[in-house]
Amino acid sequence: MAAAIAALYAAAAGAIPWEQALDRVLEVVGFEGAALWALPRFFDVTAGRSIWHRLDPAILDDYIGHYNQIDPRRLLMDDPIGNRICFDYRSFAESEIDRNEYYAWYQPASGMRYHVGGFGRPDLPFFTGVTLHRPKSYGHASEAEIDRFRLLFDHLERALEVAYRLSLDQGIAAGLADLSLTETTGCVFLDRGGRPVFVNRMARRIAENRYVILTNASLSASRPGDNRRLQNLIGQCVATATGRGANSGGAIRLRGPDGDSGLAVTVSPLSGCGDGALASLGPAVCILFVDPAQDRSVDEVLLRELYRLSPAEAALARRLVIGDTLQKAAQTRGISIATARSYLEQIFHKTETSRQAELIRFLLSLPRAPR
Repeated sequence: MAAAIAALYAAAAGAIPWEQALDRVLEVVGFEGAALWALPRFFDVTAGRSIWHRLDPAILDDYIGHYNQIDPRRLLMDDPIGNRICFDYRSFAESEIDRNEYYAWYQPASGMRYHVGGFGRPDLPFFTGVTLHRPKSYGHASEAEIDRFRLLFDHLERALEVAYRLSLDQGIAAGLADLSLTETTGCVFLDRGGRPVFVNRMARRIAENRYVILTNASLSASRPGDNRRLQNLIGQCVATATGRGANSGGAIRLRGPDGDSGLAVTVSPLSGCGDGALASLGPAVCILFVDPAQDRSVDEVLLRELYRLSPAEAALARRLVIGDTLQKAAQTRGISIATARSYLEQIFHKTETSRQAELIRFLLSLPRAPR
């Protein structure tokens, strides 16, 4: 028992793989395979990461695609307090298991029949749990085995909390390493469920001024139309972060509560950090806010000196940073949209960027233009 507990905390610290810690748990409780999952609180199953240990990986796609929806154990998740620890004969009679569609697939597909599992507390910032599995020949879990599992699950839950904080801090540090934020740039990182996991001081000030609505669970624009565009960009970036899309982000303008010119906002996917059990809970989306009224413009002279931008290219770059679309920037500069596109291609080449959102994010990291 002591070795299994020590292994769980060693896995949380990254000293050993989670699979190795699960081996110790399986030995103590007397089971053959384990499934450990950790998902964003407002989760899509495919957006999360699970460990399918000593179980046939070939059935995982079938489980996610269909059988997850008819898994009778999902009913127990509606009461994670009352059903914190669950096992077959507590919830389902043997005759009911024999008639159940899920078990009719599960046993021949996996070679397993019985399970014991635990669901994480609802106050955790992520949804997590573990189930242990064994063949029919082993019989139901004994009370002694369930008691051992209950004790180990308490430690597993604490270990996952430690791992979550370490993974989150590592992901935030990696994301911030690519930025050089000034005091006038608001920055928010979201996880794959859209939950803010990092908010800097300027972003909180922007929320106080009612440009955006910021809670522990979500970020939204105060105006419905602006919010639809913002959530669409966030969704595209989450898809990219989870390997289900290739959108590099975008830029929009959010109007202020009084209909003023508002904020220039860029939304970009983050590449993620690590490949552990909790990697899917790290930062997935970076959102940067700039208030043009703060005169947070790029220094055109600096752009010309450092990146050899022409005066016209530097002026166009400045308009994009303060939130203009390419078409509006062209109109403001008195040039055609074709000329603006040509300038933009030159700016991409000279700054070694390839997308407009990437360019704006890069320009925002440059030293602030003197007043």
